[in-house]
Amino acid sequence: MDDTDYKSNVQPRLPQTDEQKQGQKMTLLGIVGIFLSSLGLVSTYKRKHG
Repeated sequence: MDDTDYKSNVQPRLPQTDEQKQGQKMTLLGIVGIFLSSLGLVSTYKRKHG
């Protein structure tokens, strides 16, 4: 294969997605979800034992 064949088969690079920002949003949502569920567990515990 000569150099011209290789260059004609190279495709342009795909646009980069914003995976890092999306990951940060998912992490924040996870932390908020854990916090809210722990509040629910604490109030359930207090209702049963207090």
